[in-house]
Amino acid sequence: MAFFQCNYYSDVLRTTTAMNVILPSPVPTPSGIPGTKTKQAKYPVLYLLHGLGDDHNTWIQRTSIIRYAEKYPLIIVMPSAGRGWYTDAEQGYKYETSIVKELPDLVERFFPVVKGRKARFLAGLSMGGYGAIKLALKYPARYAKAVSHSGGFLTESWMKDAENENRDEYSRIFGNKFKGSDNDIFHLARKYANGKNKAKLPKLRLDCGRDDFCLEVNEFFHKHLTRLKIPHEYELHSGEHEWGYWELHVRDTLHFIMKK
Repeated sequence: MAFFQCNYYSDVLRTTTAMNVILPSPVPTPSGIPGTKTKQAKYPVLYLLHGLGDDHNTWIQRTSIIRYAEKYPLIIVMPSAGRGWYTDAEQGYKYETSIVKELPDLVERFFPVVKGRKARFLAGLSMGGYGAIKLALKYPARYAKAVSHSGGFLTESWMKDAENENRDEYSRIFGNKFKGSDNDIFHLARKYANGKNKAKLPKLRLDCGRDDFCLEVNEFFHKHLTRLKIPHEYELHSGEHEWGYWELHVRDTLHFIMKK
């Protein structure tokens, strides 16, 4: 098991950014040719996304993710994405492009990663839960599975509510029209409402605490997927929107990602 802290220049963001990476212990595999060196094993990769107000360090600081990852042959990448909602902002940074396109290219160049959709996964909490589901639905050819913990599933009515202190920030990121756009996960899910498209979807898993302020919108999205007959796992547990909950249930994510 190894832990890397990486700073790199992002051409997409046009600034230096960072990611943390957990690597499993190296496992050599036979080359099949007598007298030659063994090949280095390659691993699937999970992109684990942080929440609003956090950064690439928070999963490491607030959970035992390194210890939980020890038993899995899995690379875990935790990128930094500011307060950008994993979106190419109308006014601001292009976090969506940086996470979906630039970051995997870098990771696959630097680390022993199995390339391709079948070995590429997303998960996240709160803002990162929204990001994981949105990116999986928007780019289904790139991801095999996606998980949301306590997802901050945005709706236009909530974002534009006069009592929402972040509504100006949302406007700078998403522009004036959110509902029906490719940042609206309810809209994205509807694109896959017929049988032909459903076969192309990543496997989805959602969970939320029963006392979480995001419970209502998670219930709403679960029912939306159910009406559309989109397969997914959905679980409710005791807990609120806090690190005790995510510390416990990130283990469920690792199990879901690695099971066949």
